[in-house]
This record gives sequence, structure tokens and C-alpha cells, in this order.
Amino acid sequence: MSEDYEMRRIPLQFRSQRKVQAILDTAAQLFAEVGYGAATTNAIAKRANLGIATLYRFFPNKAAILKALSDRYLSQIAELNQSVFAAHRIQTLSLPELMEQVVDTFADFCLNEPGFEYLFYGTEARDYLRSVTLLIHQEIVSQVESVLERHISHLNAEDRHIVANLAVSAMQAAMPLVIMSQKPRQKAFLMQLKRMITSYLQTIATDEEQVG
Repeated sequence: MSEDYEMRRIPLQFRSQRKVQAILDTAAQLFAEVGYGAATTNAIAKRANLGIATLYRFFPNKAAILKALSDRYLSQIAELNQSVFAAHRIQTLSLPELMEQVVDTFADFCLNEPGFEYLFYGTEARDYLRSVTLLIHQEIVSQVESVLERHISHLNAEDRHIVANLAVSAMQAAMPLVIMSQKPRQKAFLMQLKRMITSYLQTIATDEEQVG
């Protein structure tokens, strides 16, 4: 990773932390509205009600803001995974209940983070973003594999990995459709997405049970 992607200083005081968060929040909004290429550090600083010198105190350039924003998304996804895939939930909830909550949680995150959909699905995705996207995908796949191990225990490790990848890929592929739709249609898309994923997983479980 080039030094151009790194922050100049890590904020330690609460006031400085709030400024950095304002920069990242504003950058996310601008990236979603006009794209990474068209957004400028001057525009980010102006909308965040900060001087450009304040922005440059923390970030040497726009690429460093992009990295910090991507790192924040990665951390947030990791926290969501810990909550959704907690051991007691995997043990007590049914497979359809778990997968419905996985889809709902990921959809809520995408809808509430304006820059996430653009950065991770947009055509301007850079190599760094692709690597972070892969990390997010792999982390969710790993968690879904643990669900499958509990609820479809006859699958071997390789099959679990394939099935989990397909389920997570379907969810990620559908998210741009959900985000671009009006609210009533968002609910309809999510309902059908959950039905598709849970039906797929339950069919695998049922087919194997019949074979056994």
C-alpha cells in the first residue's frame, strides 16, 4: 500500500475525531452523488464545514480518504457479522430465520451508508477497493459456512464453501437493485431474495436427506 493512502495523523482528541468522521461522512455522500473521480477534497471540506487546511491535516489526498472510508466499512461489516452470526443465534435460530436476518442486516447497512453501494459496486472501483470487497465477501462466506455446518451438517467442507459463496454472491448481486428501488419495491425485492436463498439452502438439505 502506497503511503499516499495513509492518514497523516490519527485523531486522538474527541474534537479531532469528530472532524475526521465529518470528512468521511461527507466524502461518502459525495462519492455516492458524483462519483469518486468528480469529488474533490475542496468540495468535501466545504460540505463538511471545514477548512481545506483542516482536511489536509489528517488526509494528504482523496485516496487516503477513500482508504479510511473503506476501512470503516470493513470494520462495520465485521461488527455486524459478530452480532448476526453469534454462536447462540446459530444454535437456536432455524436456517430460514438466520438467512432472513442476514439479508435484512446487510440490506439495512447498504441503505443507511450512502457511499457503500457506490464504492463497492461502482465502475470506478480501484484495486484497493476490490481487495476490501473480497475481504467483506470472504468474511460473510465464512460465517455462512458455520451456519451450514450447523444446519446442513452432511455437507463436506468444499460443498459448504461453494454453497455459501453462491448464497452470499446472490445477496450481494441483488443489493444494487434494492438500493435503486423505491421503498415499497425494496421490501418486495428483499422478500423474494430471502425466499430465493432460503429455498436454495432448504432444497440442498431436503435433497440430501432423501438420498440418505
